[in-house]
Amino acid sequence: MIFDEASNRTKPLNELILGAPAGFNPEIRGLQYDSRKVKKGDLFFAVPGFLEDGVKYLAQAFEKGAAAAVVREGTVPPAELAGKCIIAFDMR
Repeated sequence: MIFDEASNRTKPLNELILGAPAGFNPEIRGLQYDSRKVKKGDLFFAVPGFLEDGVKYLAQAFEKGAAAAVVREGTVPPAELAGKCIIAFDMR
């Protein structure tokens, strides 16, 4: 999902998510919950599912260019990604 594909516009993370880490405010191009579809600048939502947990795909999402990720409370992301993850109390 791209905000405005025609004009290539972005939004700062802090305009989309309350509680984003201080000093971390990348420009977000789109929102994505499927790590296979992540594009550079996307905000990835690591949603827990019935069979798989989106957290399992954090590294893949960042390798594909995710600017940041939203993870559920209680998740411990890998140390190298922790500064790019926002904790959400309710992912649904």
